[in-house]
Amino acid sequence: MNRLYICAGTLLAALAALCWLLTTKSDGPWVLSVMMIAVAAYLGALHLVGSLDWKQTRWLILGVAVAGRIILLPAPFVLSDDVYRYHWEGTIQMSGFNPYVHPPDAPELEPLRDDVWNSVAHQYVPSIYPPLMLRLFHLGAFTGMGPSVFKLFFAAFDLAAIVAELRLARQRW
Repeated sequence: MNRLYICAGTLLAALAALCWLLTTKSDGPWVLSVMMIAVAAYLGALHLVGSLDWKQTRWLILGVAVAGRIILLPAPFVLSDDVYRYHWEGTIQMSGFNPYVHPPDAPELEPLRDDVWNSVAHQYVPSIYPPLMLRLFHLGAFTGMGPSVFKLFFAAFDLAAIVAELRLARQRW
């Protein structure tokens, strides 16, 4: 069990270092090195967790999942620019426009353009997201927290899925 705690601590420390590196715009070799440490710690934990008692490890798994997401909240968006699209589509819905009808570069939306609009990819394409996601985008824009609110939303969905998986696993063991 001690080795599992070492892997968990190493993983969380690597995530904190990664967040710091991404926030300070550090160069690629350091980022890649820290990512490799995080992956090694994660794989080590996966190797160890299968041989340990489920009742002891489930809370550690949930704790690391929650802590990891909290650590990464301040990190910038580096893997995808979709979050800007989410926020833009929520913003235009709040203004009474339909994202299925009006692509981001529609002339009718010109008064709404801001820094978020500048980061939206494929501005000539109307929304491709299903209606329930558009409702989530609308809610995100309504909060007034900017694109970062979607990190909170998706972390909450992520954690709900982890809790559901833990409950399913408990029934199995």
